Amino acid sequence: MSAERTIIRGGTVVDGSGGPAFGGDVLVEGGRIKAIAPSIALEDASVLDATSCIVAPGFIDIHSHADFTVLAFPSAESAVRQGVTTIVNGNCGGGVAPALPKNDVRRVAFAYNPRWGLEISWRSFGEYLAHIRNVAINVATLVPHGAIRNAVMGLEARPPDGSELKAMKALLDESLEAGGIGMSTGLEYQPGCYADLGEIAELAAIVAARDGLYATHMRNRAESFGAATREALEVGLRSGARVQLSHVAPRPYAPESEVRSAFDAIEEAVADKRPVWVDTFPETWGPGNLADLFPSAVTQGVARDVLMRLRDSHVRREIQAYFDAKQNFLIRGDGYENVYISSTPTSYEAVGRSLPDLAAENKKTVAEWACDALLEAGDLFMSVGIRHVYATENDLRAVLKMPCCSLGSDGIVIAGEDRDCPYPWNASTYGYAPRTLEYYVREEGVISLEESIRRLSALPAEALGLSDRGLLREGAWADVVVFEPENVHDRTTPTCAARYPSGVRDVLVNGTPVVFEGRTTGATPGRVLTR
Repeated sequence: MSAERTIIRGGTVVDGSGGPAFGGDVLVEGGRIKAIAPSIALEDASVLDATSCIVAPGFIDIHSHADFTVLAFPSAESAVRQGVTTIVNGNCGGGVAPALPKNDVRRVAFAYNPRWGLEISWRSFGEYLAHIRNVAINVATLVPHGAIRNAVMGLEARPPDGSELKAMKALLDESLEAGGIGMSTGLEYQPGCYADLGEIAELAAIVAARDGLYATHMRNRAESFGAATREALEVGLRSGARVQLSHVAPRPYAPESEVRSAFDAIEEAVADKRPVWVDTFPETWGPGNLADLFPSAVTQGVARDVLMRLRDSHVRREIQAYFDAKQNFLIRGDGYENVYISSTPTSYEAVGRSLPDLAAENKKTVAEWACDALLEAGDLFMSVGIRHVYATENDLRAVLKMPCCSLGSDGIVIAGEDRDCPYPWNASTYGYAPRTLEYYVREEGVISLEESIRRLSALPAEALGLSDRGLLREGAWADVVVFEPENVHDRTTPTCAARYPSGVRDVLVNGTPVVFEGRTTGATPGRVLTR
């Protein structure tokens, strides 16, 4: 099929605005949408038959952790095959640039595996962006606060001094100038958990000066959910930055009073017409790291120190007591029975199995097995991933009903199904958009089709400030997905996260088909998107 001039004919157009669907043809020319009309006839154009299909803007995954994997898997099949045409990396304060030699940036990044052969040859944020080429998907990247802090002061558990804060601000400004679309923080993780409101607000002011987005994994979504939400919103008030609250569904054990406090704060901000958005992924299971189950004092600092502690018998007794108390923020109220290994750099056999099951098989306690799993991973202990209970279905639906809520994956980009997938991060990596359309639209009716498309495309584009993406309108870039509304299906399962969906038929990125009749084309028209 020609990428120069294509008519998408006979489909039902859902343009992303939230307005009603309508029948019509879409003309794509020179990578952009040239026209939308009831009928378009041109003799020299290729025709993509969209009869009985929905024609929608390509989906924008506002919350991705594909900073490394987009380099290793530029085909991005897990994304494009579900209709995603743009991913946003650098979330939760974690990312791969800037990367200064003295402090290993992998310690503050997500989803790395040495088998991919990736060398961290870049130093600056701009140098990293230059490595993103010949990709099937558009890539926008937030500047991760964790990487900036790590570059300047490592994983020090203290506030920065004046010179350090000045250096962090300079690095952030340089990174935004190079193409970062904003900044993210991860305030439940190291080193973000050591940053106070003043530090974050000063950095966010740099973001605001360039009209960027401040996206935050908040400090707490349970006992202090309300206070954490108000802190995040206060950053926006002090700095003037636009604010994105990441995966805002409360922890399953969050007190109802805290949930109400947090949701009220969001509603108040939206009612005041402040530039505030939220996002979630549409499933009750979430991704994490095995290291997140440990006391922070154990996993603090460089890998060498962490591994030394894991070998210390006294420290291991303390870890055992901590695990026995079941007070960790990821398992409180559910226990370890609902924690599964999702990825590991060393042992595929553990993937998809629960911690108690693995521990019993090896005649160990859960704590002992977890310690040994991190030791086996060595310097890559942060690459041992888990699947845990993210939210209750009722709370998730409450978030989905917020008009300011975008949908994202909290995933990566990867390729291959089942055992052919080298890094099964989470089910949403393969199916967050089809799951939304299948379960929350078609089966449950939680949101309408038109509204779901807005949440998957135009709303994240609005938050990111991407004025020429996220909508089907004349002049916009031709990021387009064509899917069968009655057949779209998320094929992932609780034990098999790596399966491509069905029902997503055609996907265009910048006017070029990357998926045609359900198969990837091998085309790489993706671009790095900057402000």
